[in-house]
Amino acid sequence: MTKEALEKAVVGINSNRKMKWTIDHKRELPPLGRVDKAELIQKGEYFLLTGQPFKYTVSNDVDWDNTLKIEKFDDVEFTYAEIDNIPAEEFEISLDHSNFTSFEEFEKLNKEIYELSNDVKLSMHSRKSEIPVPEIVLTISKYGALYLLLKPFIEKIGEKLAEDFYDETKKQLKLFKVYLTKVIKLTRQKALPKKRKLITIIEIPGNPHIELFARSDDAEFVAKAINENNLMLIGAEINRLANFIDIAKIQFVLNDNGRWGFNYLLTTKGEVLGKKKSFKTRDQLYQRITLGK
Repeated sequence: MTKEALEKAVVGINSNRKMKWTIDHKRELPPLGRVDKAELIQKGEYFLLTGQPFKYTVSNDVDWDNTLKIEKFDDVEFTYAEIDNIPAEEFEISLDHSNFTSFEEFEKLNKEIYELSNDVKLSMHSRKSEIPVPEIVLTISKYGALYLLLKPFIEKIGEKLAEDFYDETKKQLKLFKVYLTKVIKLTRQKALPKKRKLITIIEIPGNPHIELFARSDDAEFVAKAINENNLMLIGAEINRLANFIDIAKIQFVLNDNGRWGFNYLLTTKGEVLGKKKSFKTRDQLYQRITLGK
């Protein structure tokens, strides 16, 4: 990265849109807190971008649902930088080049995905991890079937407007599921390591920003879970939770029964609310890593 890019990163981290403090890029676990107070430090001919992690200071059970808890800071409110409440204009697929033996192999897979449909923007993301789990991120545009089917629940538009596009949207959804199956199969064939299950993340920017998280090598299983009934259940859960808290981004995880279960959400104030079992898993992993050091 150039020095100019690092300088922009310092400004970004120190703004009111903070980076999440996560454990080993595990997106299925609630964040520990935020990264803040970034600095650019020179070491010889190199410049290092540093930031300080700040752990949530308040942790409480939720009185309206005994399966949930909430964590927050008692002295600051902010928005997480990853949250995008503006619907996407383009359908996008992003891969981590670290999951391939070479950049040539990474480019080869991108070409194969593009040949399936050129109506897609291909991009690259990167994770600093010793062994990055194979991962593919798909961002749904506001013209995509997933967004259109969830829109009536999220934005509470009239049923008549939803019905006008219903039949055509269902056809789009079927085509998307066929496409998704092919993309997952291609990625699983090429991505490393083979012993770690592929993570498929479907991002649906909007208000709120929705994230569907699946860990499976079975492309048909993941695609089958993208169905009308499951989407209705997701929409209903979003509306239920929205009665109690302001949702900026919400994550659902695919379970063994082929359903998307609520995992955690980020609020408009930088709080995190989620399942107690997810916080427990996060804390146990953090303790192991801390003790390991």
